[in-house]
Amino acid sequence: MTGCSRTHHTTCTPDAGQISLHEAGEQEWLSCAEITLRSTSAATAIERRRWQVIGLLAGGAPMAEIVAATGYRPRTIREIAQRYQECGPVGLMDGRQRSVGADPLLAEEQQRDLRQALQGPAPDGGIWTGPKVARWIAARTGKRVHRQRGWEYLRRLGSTAVAAGGQQAPHSCDDDTNRSA
Repeated sequence: MTGCSRTHHTTCTPDAGQISLHEAGEQEWLSCAEITLRSTSAATAIERRRWQVIGLLAGGAPMAEIVAATGYRPRTIREIAQRYQECGPVGLMDGRQRSVGADPLLAEEQQRDLRQALQGPAPDGGIWTGPKVARWIAARTGKRVHRQRGWEYLRRLGSTAVAAGGQQAPHSCDDDTNRSA
């Protein structure tokens, strides 16, 4: 998780209904009301449910009750508690929105090269297909490329199928727009 310094430690005290957050020698008590406030003001549903787990743990709820209330498995509940113990409130944040994702398979220049190649016939003189585009990408990147990824690039780059001799190829039967219902 981003921002997790792992300097937080959590102690549940079910009798008091509070969770102690120790950070760099300082002690801050999060009451059930504060946990509930954080739960209701959380940015995403995932964060709200994670705060709900922490609130139920602070209230001394048995595992079966937490499972029934949240729908999480016991293992997930323990992982949420552990993340909170290690990272504090930052450990409960939903980092998916801040994830930049994987780098694209082809850089911008390679995509331009592929778009240009798709304007002509495939290397074998036929029309471009997903497997042919995947082989083209694999040859340029040195990576194994599944034919589905080739098909995705073929669709994304807006190719029109071109047969040998520069003639427009007829649409295949598996084109959704040509199916009769």
